[in-house]
Amino acid sequence: MSKLYRKYLYLKSKENIIYIFKIGIFYILIDDDALFLCNILNLKCTKLNDYIYKCGFPTRYSDKYFKIINNLNIEYKVIDKEF
Repeated sequence: MSKLYRKYLYLKSKENIIYIFKIGIFYILIDDDALFLCNILNLKCTKLNDYIYKCGFPTRYSDKYFKIINNLNIEYKVIDKEF
């Protein structure tokens, strides 16, 4: 299990909101958060492995995607710290 997925599970156990991870020049969503937002944001959802889904977008398009999320009043947090 990856560090990212462990961090995701830990955060989800504390607060059930959408978590968006900033990794380098990308924002990444995983698991249920990816499945929920991929259609809303019109992103391609792929498998990280046999059971975990992921999707994401480049930071240069963050204004576009965060505007959509904010307009829909979806509660989320951006995690950009090292994990």
